[in-house]
Amino acid sequence: TSKNVGKSYSVATVLVQEGPKLFKIAYTERMAKNDLEYKVARVDDLISKYNVDLAVGDIGFGYEICRILQKKYLSKFLPANGLAKINNKFRIKDEDNLKMVLFEKDYVLEQIFEKFKRGEIKFPYKDYEKIAWLVEHCASMDIKVTYDMSGEPVSRYVKGNINNDGLMSLTYAYLASMCVST
Repeated sequence: TSKNVGKSYSVATVLVQEGPKLFKIAYTERMAKNDLEYKVARVDDLISKYNVDLAVGDIGFGYEICRILQKKYLSKFLPANGLAKINNKFRIKDEDNLKMVLFEKDYVLEQIFEKFKRGEIKFPYKDYEKIAWLVEHCASMDIKVTYDMSGEPVSRYVKGNINNDGLMSLTYAYLASMCVST
């Protein structure tokens, strides 16, 4: 099978907690430009406009912007690194001269998909054409089931044929809410 290798996007998502288990996507965008100055300015605008408590960004593809934003926002911005396995599923630690959140990728994605199933993440459907790409990205993952040494099934989420940048942005926004609540 051939994978549809499309353009990768820088995506920003603002997630607002409306109750103990209910989240609303207040804003999401695929960044119009890929240059560093533009992206930093967009993040600045969103943090200001939405009075963001904590922003989390992917250090894997955004090391430079993560360093800039953490220097600027200190503990209000955390770079994140998704790992295959980690004790306690996520933790904040100092690594590479940055305060960073490390998280078990499949565990957090499983939480996101469970929230989708239960209707605990509300999409801004008023103007569907503006978020259709996000819905598509959120349906982009395939599940690969393997078995551990004791024979128990282990589900792993793997990128499918569709871009998943919007889903990962939503995942980082959800991860920020996990960090704020601990």
